Amino acid sequence: MGVWICSIIASMKIPCYILLICISIFSFALSDVTFANDADVSEVSRCSEPCPDNDCERAINDLSYKMEFVHDDANLFYERGKAYKRIKDFDKAIEDFSKAIELEPDNSTFYYERSSAYYQNGERSKGEKDSEKANELNIALYTKSIESEPDNADFYVKRGKLFDDNYDYERAMEDFNKAIELGTDNPEAYFYRAYLSMSDEDIEKDDIDKIIRDFSKGIELGGEGVGIYEYRGLAYFAGEYYKLALDDFTKVIEMQPETIVTYVYRGDVYTAMGEYDKAIRDYTHAMDAYKGNLLAYQGRSRAYFLKGDKEKAYVDLDWIINNSPEFFPGSANYTRAMAYALKNNKAEALKELKEAIKHQKDYKQSARLDEDFKSLWDDSDFIILTTE
Repeated sequence: MGVWICSIIASMKIPCYILLICISIFSFALSDVTFANDADVSEVSRCSEPCPDNDCERAINDLSYKMEFVHDDANLFYERGKAYKRIKDFDKAIEDFSKAIELEPDNSTFYYERSSAYYQNGERSKGEKDSEKANELNIALYTKSIESEPDNADFYVKRGKLFDDNYDYERAMEDFNKAIELGTDNPEAYFYRAYLSMSDEDIEKDDIDKIIRDFSKGIELGGEGVGIYEYRGLAYFAGEYYKLALDDFTKVIEMQPETIVTYVYRGDVYTAMGEYDKAIRDYTHAMDAYKGNLLAYQGRSRAYFLKGDKEKAYVDLDWIINNSPEFFPGSANYTRAMAYALKNNKAEALKELKEAIKHQKDYKQSARLDEDFKSLWDDSDFIILTTE
């Protein structure tokens, strides 16, 4: 998940610099959203789980001694694997989790633990494969539960979350819809339905209103944490409900002041409301907290432009041109192209945009929609580049 905000922004024709929210949004993981009814199945790493008496070496020795007499107990390998993981001996942890899986190949917990060990050992692809396998096992488990209790809405919510984790968004949405049809009071059903609904490329204002209602229902039913307010704030912003977006972002900042990206989001709202000094203050706060905050520089340069302070806007644009990070292939080129376009440097803007499009053809549409490229919209070279 995460692409949904890009879709909303494109459809609402919100300025280019907000597009990078779709990158930073991944840093706001769903673990920042807590609910009254948590799922029984957890993917969260148990690496922080303490060993008995907080003595992992002793735990490993005790388990190894037991295993001299019992050779086929999967739980012994599992427990020793956790102890190895606790002391960051990931190779031995993986070896023990693999043995546990060999003995009990249908135990999803063993796959989750080995997945965590792989991730922490720098073996991401193997970690992803194990996580998907664990999800598949639990999907099968919840499917059987649904067959036994077809009116149990929580089973649909739990299975839907696993479908979502496995990128099967269509079936995930079906499960969340079914849970809601059954009259669930589980806030996750509403939150996830709203979240997934944002991925629709043809989203309209009425759709955004429905999404906001789902987020609000999730909060009403007990959804807590900064994440759910953050996402609803982004939906409010996309729907141009600026005062409500402002309230949600301010609440997030009050709850967790260190969520620096929220200052950027709130700055964006202030900019949209024409309160440029407040926007600049929020962007500057985000910069002070993290000097390389590209989103803050982009937002502040726009606020300076709209305020009429072109000289300060150009200073921020020069920083962007010289420091744009490469989030993914072509992203830095696209960002520099935007900055050059705002500085009315057509040649450099087209040069950077052409390079960005080589990496990602979607930039053609983005540039045609981004207000930051408005100075080039009627230019024949720009038209050819973004339509060919």
